[in-house]
Amino acid sequence: MPATSAAPERLFSMAGNMMTKKRSRLTCDSKEDLVYLHEVWPQVREWETVKKMRLEYFFLESMKHITFNVFSFPVSGGLVKGHS
Repeated sequence: MPATSAAPERLFSMAGNMMTKKRSRLTCDSKEDLVYLHEVWPQVREWETVKKMRLEYFFLESMKHITFNVFSFPVSGGLVKGHS
């Protein structure tokens, strides 16, 4: 029996665990899709986390350059100066 790496063994094991009585009506294409999603989903979640962190960083960096005047507030005709 030839030696195999752990990754294919995990993949076959996961695919085998997917074949149950409750899932007996799944088509081969659906099973392939589920195996694919099982393999790539952790990477997608990691990308989403990195993307969110980058967006938060760029938002915070952009906010450093904006100053707010607490005595000015927007109205339909433009800015109205409040009394100080």
